Amino acid sequence: MEYLQGYALANEFLRIERMERLARMTPDESAAIYDQLCEIWYQSGRKAGGNLDALDELQIRAHLAQRRVFDLHARSRGLV
Repeated sequence: MEYLQGYALANEFLRIERMERLARMTPDESAAIYDQLCEIWYQSGRKAGGNLDALDELQIRAHLAQRRVFDLHARSRGLV
C-alpha cells in the first residue's frame, strides 16, 4: 500500500512541477519543444531504421525524474 502511495505522491509532485514549468515557459520555448518532439516522432516510428534511441532517452528521463521524487520523499521521512 505504501508503494502505491509513493507513486501517487510522485505523480502529484511531477504534475505540479510540470504545471509550474509550463506556466513560466515562453511561446518560443514551447514551439522549440514541440518541434523537437515532432522530429523525434518522425525519426523514430515513421520510417524504417528510425531513431528509437531518442525515444528511449525520453523514457529514461521520465524514470529519473520519478526516481528523484521517490528519493526526496524517502529522505523527508527519514528512510534514507
